[in-house]
Amino acid sequence: MQIRYSLAGRRLSMAITVSNPSAEELPYGFGIHPYFRLPIVPGGDPDRTRVVLPASNYWVLDGYIPTGEIRPVDDRLDFRKGQPRTHLKLDDVLTGLTLEGDHGVCRLVDQALGAETRLGFDRNFRELVVFTPPADGVIAVEPYTQTTDAINLEGRGIEAGLRRLGHDQQESLSLVMETVG
Repeated sequence: MQIRYSLAGRRLSMAITVSNPSAEELPYGFGIHPYFRLPIVPGGDPDRTRVVLPASNYWVLDGYIPTGEIRPVDDRLDFRKGQPRTHLKLDDVLTGLTLEGDHGVCRLVDQALGAETRLGFDRNFRELVVFTPPADGVIAVEPYTQTTDAINLEGRGIEAGLRRLGHDQQESLSLVMETVG
């Protein structure tokens, strides 16, 4: 695997290439674990924030592991129109991601500052793990090419996004993080 980072202004881009030089098939998945501050400035007003995520479904979890069942998002997990960061308690796997053009976009908006952080991902990413650690004002939005425990789910016949590369094959993935405002 090769990852090339580039920084231009307020935009960090990641170009990922996964290659299989072996004679055997390579099963793989890829994801990142970025944590973001929201509100952007410590001491900001969490009621004046919005978490906007383009997911219409979620994986049902048992002990933080997907069971194989996918359901439409409920009020707690529907972030398509945005929810304030206040009081969110998340450790969930969202799916059914919609794209804007050829990329999906997650937005973390600080209305008090008139600013936001955007996390863009290409169509190879099909899941978002969202997590709010105990620390106030922090959220992790983690794009993945597969769900958690994909290799075991697929072993049970459940399509979970596990990717496979044959001999001398490669795939390219891309992610972008930027601030606006």
